[in-house]
Amino acid sequence: MHLVFIPFLTILLLSSKYLQSSTPKYPYDPKLITEQSEINFAITDKRGILSAEGTVYFISPTEESTIVACRDKKFLWKVNAASQCGSASVHQAVRYLKLTSTKLEVIYGKHSFLTIKLSTGQVTCQGSD
Repeated sequence: MHLVFIPFLTILLLSSKYLQSSTPKYPYDPKLITEQSEINFAITDKRGILSAEGTVYFISPTEESTIVACRDKKFLWKVNAASQCGSASVHQAVRYLKLTSTKLEVIYGKHSFLTIKLSTGQVTCQGSD
């Protein structure tokens, strides 16, 4: 009886390990990504935007002021708003994202603005009010 059980158990363990490893691992939670072109973080639990081209632009789960671009589980670029354009007067977290055809518009802190060129991750600081 034990001889029949051991091969069965081995197959069961190997198949469960295969299923776990075949599940895609993303650097973000896919349930928190939207296809809408704008996110106001004050009114939604979504943390990123999926573009028509398949790139996901999301807020780092460990650093609220960092925006990351990722396609096919590969990082394209990473931008920390506060270190690129200066600290905001109040809290450094990204508060708003808007995806256009060529750039990502970002509001962080208490009304500090920047844009990020989608193709390169180049940052243009727009200032604060």
